[in-house]
Amino acid sequence: MEFVSGLLSTVSSWLTHSGVIPASAFITIMIFLIKEHLESKRKKRNKENEISALKKIFARECELNWYLSSQIENLCRTFKPYEEDAENCPYELSILTTPSGKTTYEITGGEQGMEGGTLPQAHADVFKKFMYDVVKHDAEFYEHLESAYEAALELRHLRDSIVDIHHTGERIHVDNLMLGFSGYALAELKSINSDIKALYKFCTEKSVIIGRSR
Repeated sequence: MEFVSGLLSTVSSWLTHSGVIPASAFITIMIFLIKEHLESKRKKRNKENEISALKKIFARECELNWYLSSQIENLCRTFKPYEEDAENCPYELSILTTPSGKTTYEITGGEQGMEGGTLPQAHADVFKKFMYDVVKHDAEFYEHLESAYEAALELRHLRDSIVDIHHTGERIHVDNLMLGFSGYALAELKSINSDIKALYKFCTEKSVIIGRSR
C-alpha cells in the first residue's frame, strides 16, 4: 500500500506540473509500475516459500543421516579400543538382512551379551536433486548443501564398507577387519557430522540433531 500511495502521489505531481505528457500516458505508466511491483512481491513470496520447503526437506534428510552416523559410531567405538590389542578382542560382528530387506548388525562376545542395531541407507540423492534449485536463490545455503552432500556420500561409503566387511576381510585374508577400519571410520565421522550439523543448523536454527530411523 505504501508503494501504491507513493506512486499515486508522484503521478499526481507529474500531472500538476507537466503540460507535455498526456494524462493517459501517466496512467499507463502507473498501471505498468503497479503490475511490476506486485509481480516482484509475488516472486519474492514464492522464493521464500520454496526455500522454507527445501529447508524442511533437507532437515529431515540430515536427521536420517544422523541416525546412520550414530549407529556406525557406536559400532566402531566397540572395536576401536582393541585395534592395538587384536588378540584380546572378544567381539564378533555379524551383518544380517531381514526378510523385509533391512540391513542390521549384531555384536556378540561382550559381557552384556548381544548388541545390535540397523544400518539404513545413507541419504544423498535428495541433496543432489535440489542443488540447482538452491544455487539459484542463496549462495550460503548452497555451500552448506554441497558440503552435506559430500558428507552423505562419505557416510554411504562407510556404511557400505561395514556391510561388506566380511567379504573384504576374506578377500585380503584378515580375520577381523573392524579392528583396522574402526579408527579410520571414527576419524571420518568427525568431518561428516560437522557438515551435516552445519546444514541442519542453517535449515532449522537448531544446534542439536535428533536422528530418525525412517
